[in-house]
Formats: sequence, structure tokens, C-alpha cells
Amino acid sequence: HGQTEYNAGSRMQGQLDTDLSDLGREQAASAAEVLAKRQPLLIISSDLRRALDTAVSLGDRCGQPVSIDTRLRETHLGDWQGMTH
Repeated sequence: HGQTEYNAGSRMQGQLDTDLSDLGREQAASAAEVLAKRQPLLIISSDLRRALDTAVSLGDRCGQPVSIDTRLRETHLGDWQGMTH
């Protein structure tokens, strides 16, 4: 996924549902442009917004739907979620 505000702030996300930053949206669009040329047959994403928004950017670019699989979520970090590192 593209950069989130938590990434930019050196915060651990784990399974917190964070949004892409402006830079992250640009990164997702750039990645979608490159990856769409590979003509993916299937796009699967976790349900977390940062991953899903990145995947949807690719799906929109290449005309493929995005399937959601919650098993693709990042590891839950317990009390460390949201903490800086």
C-alpha cells in the first residue's frame, strides 16, 4: 500500500484502519499505472482502507474488480498499535 499518515509519523499500524496520505494516494496511482501494464487477472486486498484504496486504484486502472480477504490484514500489534518507533 501507499504511505499513510501513520507511516509518515513513524507510528505502528498493525490492524488499525488508517487512510493513505496525499503522498500515499500518489504512490498508489503511480503503482497502478505500472502494474496495470502487467494485465492482472485477479486483485485481492485486505479490508483495511490503506490496502483497499491502493488495490482499487489498480482495479480502476485495469478494469478489474478487487476481491477482499481479511486474512491479508497486517499482524495485530496489540498495545504497540499507534505507538511511535
